[in-house]
Amino acid sequence: MKKIRIAVIGGSGSGKSIFISGVIQSFIRNTCNFTISQGNEISFHLHTKSLIEIVSDSDSFFDSNATLEKRMNEAIKDSEMIDRYTLGRDNESGGFLDNTALMTEFNMVLRGNSKDIMDVVITDYPGELIDSPNGTELKDQYDALCRQIAESDAIIVIADATMIAEHLGSAMEMQNALRVLRINQIFGTLNANPKRRSTVIAVTKSDHNKVTANMKSNGFAEVCSFLRKNVYSVTYTTITGNGAGNYLGIIPVTAVGDGKTNEHNVIIDHNIQAHNIDKAIMFCLYPYLSSACEEMIGECENKIISLGFSVGEERRKRAAANDVLSEKISYYKKIKNNTTAIYRSITEEMKEVYPVPATITGVKR
Repeated sequence: MKKIRIAVIGGSGSGKSIFISGVIQSFIRNTCNFTISQGNEISFHLHTKSLIEIVSDSDSFFDSNATLEKRMNEAIKDSEMIDRYTLGRDNESGGFLDNTALMTEFNMVLRGNSKDIMDVVITDYPGELIDSPNGTELKDQYDALCRQIAESDAIIVIADATMIAEHLGSAMEMQNALRVLRINQIFGTLNANPKRRSTVIAVTKSDHNKVTANMKSNGFAEVCSFLRKNVYSVTYTTITGNGAGNYLGIIPVTAVGDGKTNEHNVIIDHNIQAHNIDKAIMFCLYPYLSSACEEMIGECENKIISLGFSVGEERRKRAAANDVLSEKISYYKKIKNNTTAIYRSITEEMKEVYPVPATITGVKR
């Protein structure tokens, strides 16, 4: 089964870990997950591999059975790794997660209709490595980080909306914001290690009270425009020019609100309310998921051909096998078509916020 590695990178305090909290809330703990068909026939879930055994006897991972849900929640609470991202927002930290001290990997499985589609590994990197890569010890870790980033299939670069909002007054302040956010430094690493990958700039804390109501009401057009002019237009050709299947998008997200509120009030022990995080993950996975579906369709079609011609009882068995394989082909085609439709809707939505400059061509659609 294909494994896709997603790296979540950004400076200290930029919102990386709370973003991953939103991933957990969106894909693991919620019973209503990202649906790719209007009739709810197909939906995708990310769940930790450690939970697979617990629910292996269930047709659906997110069964409505109360006992199953209780066991799942207990398993989550028993995991120190998950605990930090879901229950670690205590009074001492002011409701926020403490700084990431170690690189943390989440080994997950993308599932559809109770079938495993692909492995997904999401990695949370310490922001300190991005902030201060020059010390001897940190330099070695930073070099190792760069190597891992270079091997990733998808990158989520975290941009703090509050930091950007504070520096929108002048071009010099904007450049200072970029330096503080380490965005160009991160993209420099990506450009130095070209490969087929999806890249998302996730604008975090988009409902913070430091971000003006006007910025929220116009879909963060000013923030996205700033990023487009200072990062997007410079790096787009490099990122998308390294072969088919390279994508770049800017998506405002929030993990503790609905992305539209005027205030950013932290409620201790309140459930994380993810907004647009599912879209960011889907944007990252789209080209790989589409490719995986094409491979599965091809395998099923080859199996149908290999069944050959038969008579009598063997003919009935062949017909039954053919029906099963045809059903699988239909299933994977539906996944591919619906995920493509979602990807296009996301790109259209983003295009309304920040149209691609006329000087840039070859936009992936």
